[in-house]
Amino acid sequence: MSSNKFKRGDIVKVWSLQSFHGGGFLKGKKALVRQNQTSDAVQVIVPRKVKLEGIKESVTCLDTSYEIYARQVDLVEETTSERTKMVEEFLKLNQTIRGKEQEVKLKKGDKTITPYHYAPEFYFDENMDIQLDKDLLEYPESFV
Repeated sequence: MSSNKFKRGDIVKVWSLQSFHGGGFLKGKKALVRQNQTSDAVQVIVPRKVKLEGIKESVTCLDTSYEIYARQVDLVEETTSERTKMVEEFLKLNQTIRGKEQEVKLKKGDKTITPYHYAPEFYFDENMDIQLDKDLLEYPESFV
């Protein structure tokens, strides 16, 4: 990597993966940089299959919790102001969805919650834009 730091919204390829929540290895998987790089680490948003509490089968979701070494990342495309804004809006909306979901479930006595770093209702399209699949929202009325 050059001396330039990765910026929020950069499209990157991840060649190895370490995670606070699970982990595994990725071989050139595309991801988006979650926040501007300030150290030797890079935080990325990456799609992965996870097992959520209360759901039998694994689901693919965007995971915002990955922090990896810059040496494990190759820049594919530098960010744009639009992509930076998209990442910021995604992070805020996912927090809102997770918070409302938890609030509604707890009122019903259901303690199975989706962790805040998972975003099962979101996916990357072919241009690496983050999309929301509204059909996957468990409680759409709670925030719309």
